Amino acid sequence: MKRTKEYTISFAGLNSGKHDFSFSAGKSFFESFAYGEIKNGDIKVNLCLFKESNMMRLEFGFSGYANIQCDRCADMFDLNVKGSNRQIVKFDIQKTEANEEIFIVESSESEIDLSHYIYESIHLLLPQKRLHPGGKCNKTAVRKLAELTGEKKFKNGDPRWAALKGIKL
Repeated sequence: MKRTKEYTISFAGLNSGKHDFSFSAGKSFFESFAYGEIKNGDIKVNLCLFKESNMMRLEFGFSGYANIQCDRCADMFDLNVKGSNRQIVKFDIQKTEANEEIFIVESSESEIDLSHYIYESIHLLLPQKRLHPGGKCNKTAVRKLAELTGEKKFKNGDPRWAALKGIKL
């Protein structure tokens, strides 16, 4: 990912208090990450930055859609994405190890690039199982998948389980 000014905030000149920013993550944003699973989308990112003398609190809000691949039929579809995330940015003399909640920035720095954090946050909002909403999968692909996996429909249940019905515990 190349660094862009579009997702960079210059915090050095900001007064203490609340500051609002908005960003848009579209096709060019997602394509700038070489190996991402989202290749297209339109997600609005609202940021409330609360600046204090020794730290900043970032509260993100995400809403829009991401074009992703269905896990069942492999067709692309638009998935609604909505959620929020928080990040704390602390100022220190030198950049040290941080964790998921706290990001350390050197005191000498005057700006922060949020593009990678936005990208990761959007991916964390995606569900584990990504399927077309309402079962609108490609019927040909689903039928072929069922044929290849040997999935069969039985009227009175699967006869392979019939012997277990008689077991009394």
